[in-house]
Amino acid sequence: MILGAVVVTYFIARAALGHRWMAFLIGVVIATDLLMAGYVRVVMSETLAVTLTLLLLAATLRYMADFKPLYLWVMAGLTVALILTRPEWVLMMAILVPYLLVMARRRGVLSRRLVAQGVASTAVVFMAIGAYCAGNLVVNGYFGLSSFTNVALLGKLMVYGMVPDAPAPYSSLVPMVESYPSAWELVLVPPFNDRNSALAGEFARAVIIHEPVRFTQNVLGSAISSAGDHETNFLRIDANGPFGRWLAVLLAISQSRYRAFVILPALALAWAIAGLIVPATNRRAQIMGVLGLFVFYDWLTTAAGTYGEFGRLRMPVNSAGTIIVIGTLFLLVSLALRDRDKLIPAVALVVFELAGIGLLPHLTSTGLSEIALIAIALVTTFAIVRWSGPLMSIEREASSGQAASTTG
Repeated sequence: MILGAVVVTYFIARAALGHRWMAFLIGVVIATDLLMAGYVRVVMSETLAVTLTLLLLAATLRYMADFKPLYLWVMAGLTVALILTRPEWVLMMAILVPYLLVMARRRGVLSRRLVAQGVASTAVVFMAIGAYCAGNLVVNGYFGLSSFTNVALLGKLMVYGMVPDAPAPYSSLVPMVESYPSAWELVLVPPFNDRNSALAGEFARAVIIHEPVRFTQNVLGSAISSAGDHETNFLRIDANGPFGRWLAVLLAISQSRYRAFVILPALALAWAIAGLIVPATNRRAQIMGVLGLFVFYDWLTTAAGTYGEFGRLRMPVNSAGTIIVIGTLFLLVSLALRDRDKLIPAVALVVFELAGIGLLPHLTSTGLSEIALIAIALVTTFAIVRWSGPLMSIEREASSGQAASTTG
């Protein structure tokens, strides 16, 4: 599945960036990602989640080509499978379909039939998930995709230091909750060891409803601070083995790329916005917009839904995130080399984004990090929209040059 994911990544990068060498290098980066290989080695759900996410992306890009209903229903089926693998994707179709309909409207192909198909496919996804939740209620007494959410929410409150904010009647449980180092240990003892960790969920939701603004601020803070997280828990390298030194080098390269993901939320948001603003004929910018939407959605939902292992949970959009970060830098550098008029501003933007990669991890203030990411997102969005034609026209120029040579 991972070998197949590498191939799909190549073709998605090829469609988005328009140049074979860029797609090839991104494919090589994913193929040599030892952090991903660590999860594959122990056969965890990451392998399936990565594959399903890329297949859903591929189906979405195919649907964007001509908006044929077949691919919309393929998207719906893949979304259901992905949700049953990773519950955080439960709202994806409700966000993705309107985004695609806006693109259809800008291309002048939006119709009542297209809207009806989008609504129907989204409804089918929610009906399928609702049926699963109902079955879960009958069998396990819990209406939902996974009772893990109850433990995760309580764990987040413990990490955020929000347990003392519990309103009555849960305030009486505050001393007990604070006496345990983790939510996983707490839910093993009464009264928190009830079925499906229901009390843990009730306690957490009561605090969140009582302090929604503070909780949201903490979620954004953890989302920003964890953007470049990566884990080596499942990776074992024999330093004395015949390839030990080379594997150590590959691991260092992979870790550097993950650390560069600190600016990924800003770039993903920039492309997601630009995908709806650039001229409707610029299909590559729209493809990058869809990739940005996927990555930004996953970045927010993983931050809101759990309190740890962010590197593992964000693995499904690893390939899309790599295309966005490396692809954006490649496109800007290529533009600078091809167009003297844009040399200075394009290089300045590359330097600005690289500075963000270097400086963001050292900012201790969430507010300053938010300002920096917003600044990167705004500047990058402006550049993409302003330069969308020459920025994404690499393949057309290459094709034109090849055609001229052939004719000559």
